Amino acid sequence: PPLLVACRPHQWVKNLLVFAVPFAAGRIFDPAVFASATAAALAFVMASSATYLINDAGDAEADRRHPTKQFRPIAAGQITPGQARRVAAGLLVGAVAVAVTIAPAVAALVVTYLAITSAYSRWLKHVPLVDSIAVASGFVIRAATGAAATGIAITPVFLTIAAAGSMFIVVGKRLGEVLLLGRAAPSHRRVLGWYTPQRCTRLLA
Repeated sequence: PPLLVACRPHQWVKNLLVFAVPFAAGRIFDPAVFASATAAALAFVMASSATYLINDAGDAEADRRHPTKQFRPIAAGQITPGQARRVAAGLLVGAVAVAVTIAPAVAALVVTYLAITSAYSRWLKHVPLVDSIAVASGFVIRAATGAAATGIAITPVFLTIAAAGSMFIVVGKRLGEVLLLGRAAPSHRRVLGWYTPQRCTRLLA
């Protein structure tokens, strides 16, 4: 169904990062740990789906000019921006409600994620490099949420590796967009004009 497609279930795999800390600690098969991590992952499935809906509702016009994003349900007119925002509101409430039942720290991290993604949808995505940092922070917050949900400490080394790996993925994605769109990249999103192949290569080095 278009609404489910708009929630981008193929992106939910990112939420497996919630299991990263308990997995690294060798406690993922502890029933209580696994249950807490699963609940936290569910909260992020709802939260991330809501942000995708909100972001796509705001970017519908620009997405219609993109060679692949034009097929997204909202850009293609299969669902309206108003419908997407209403469903997103329900998902946001559900995500916070689930997070609160796990632990206050989990709720705080989910709310932080929602605040950053909301700011990203409104204006951070138009600020070069800051847009990449905002997206990369979502990966790190997921890992930190797994630690908070299970009561397992997250080490500085793990946090550093997660942050560096996240930036590598995000900048690589920006480079892919620039190569796909070519000279038309800035007309689709002005910030892409900053992500030249040379600059992305230096960031990835």
